[in-house]
Amino acid sequence: TTIAGQLVKSGIDGSVASPSGASGVTSANLIENIYLIDTNFNIPEGNSDGQEITFINVASSSVEVIGTSLSVSSLELDGQNSTVTLRWIDSVWYVISSYAATIS
Repeated sequence: TTIAGQLVKSGIDGSVASPSGASGVTSANLIENIYLIDTNFNIPEGNSDGQEITFINVASSSVEVIGTSLSVSSLELDGQNSTVTLRWIDSVWYVISSYAATIS
């Protein structure tokens, strides 16, 4: 979406009280920009080059973002308020930024 010529990223799935569920998410319905999660999340393939998704861990314990298309072998959000932003490019999810995450 653009507002006054500026790109505005919108869409959030879940809330602190009711986080996103990891089951049932497919490429077709991976349409939000932010997902609040409290359990391991299996990320499907992206929809198109440039798609960007941010995961925010709302659990007090660590959670993993898992997927066969990740550019890293392990991605763990270490605790509450830890985050990672991924971008889909050439059939791979690349880590763009993170906070309080263990990535290898």
